[in-house]
Amino acid sequence: MIIKKQSNNSILFTFFTFVLITSQNVLSERWSCSYEISGESKPAVFVRKDDTFLVSSIYNSMPYEIIKENFKFIHLYRNDELKYYAVMLNKENNRFAMIYLDAAEDSSAKISGNCIVSNE
Repeated sequence: MIIKKQSNNSILFTFFTFVLITSQNVLSERWSCSYEISGESKPAVFVRKDDTFLVSSIYNSMPYEIIKENFKFIHLYRNDELKYYAVMLNKENNRFAMIYLDAAEDSSAKISGNCIVSNE
């Protein structure tokens, strides 16, 4: 029996192909969250799309920029003329927190809640 030795190049190619395929799965995640405001439970969904998150709530659906990420959290940001949004997704306990500031009106909000994280 003759065993053919694989070249280092083919081993490296196989390894990097595996890493690319599995990393794409990691980057397509969904955070299905809920929060309470005025005594009512509301949904908020965060879906990763490349380098941004699409955030959907009962009020709107907007893309948010990822400004920092590590193994513990993801920080998201969006500004819209006189409005500012900041979100933190906590990877350690699957929770989120969001701050909304509006300089045009006297309306600002801080919300937070639990999330279910899944891969798409």
